[in-house]
Amino acid sequence: MRLGPFAITLKDGTSLTLRSPSGADAAAMLAYMRPFLRESSRNMNHFETGFDALTEADEATILDKYASDPRGFMLSAFTRDGAVVGNIGVFVDARGRLAHSGTIGMGARAAYHGKGLGLALMQAAIREAEAAGVWNLRLTVRTFNTPAIGLYEKCGFERVGTLRAVAQVDEGFADEYLYQRLGKRARA
Repeated sequence: MRLGPFAITLKDGTSLTLRSPSGADAAAMLAYMRPFLRESSRNMNHFETGFDALTEADEATILDKYASDPRGFMLSAFTRDGAVVGNIGVFVDARGRLAHSGTIGMGARAAYHGKGLGLALMQAAIREAEAAGVWNLRLTVRTFNTPAIGLYEKCGFERVGTLRAVAQVDEGFADEYLYQRLGKRARA
């Protein structure tokens, strides 16, 4: 599904555009993902070099696949010069009984932390997912990632469990919290 463009202004006055990336944005997405992973790999499921071998053609194929998904989507934050500085995805397994449920993955460049980008991405993703009939959202977060935990709880996600020794990080194995957010439809 293609979304946007939506204009947002961060706490520091920076203007960004939120929209779904397409295959034409493959170079910008790789230019975002590679340094992002080096900054944040401890919180992610890929190693620091996880996207280094990915070609622009491969990334374009991935982006076009998400754009054609009827319920799932990616939403990226673009600067005025076309650089990507943050991204969120809602991934939906649209097979019969799961079409109302989605898994969220997100991240932002370190220079944009604490400026409201994560909140803007999450609020847009929740709004657009619910509009597409995806009202049961879940995500996992490393137990030591307190800024992300705060964001998710602010957006109405509730901790529903702990997954033990899920990810191998430098100091050993890390646990993750499982969070879920049930939209208005589930509460009605």
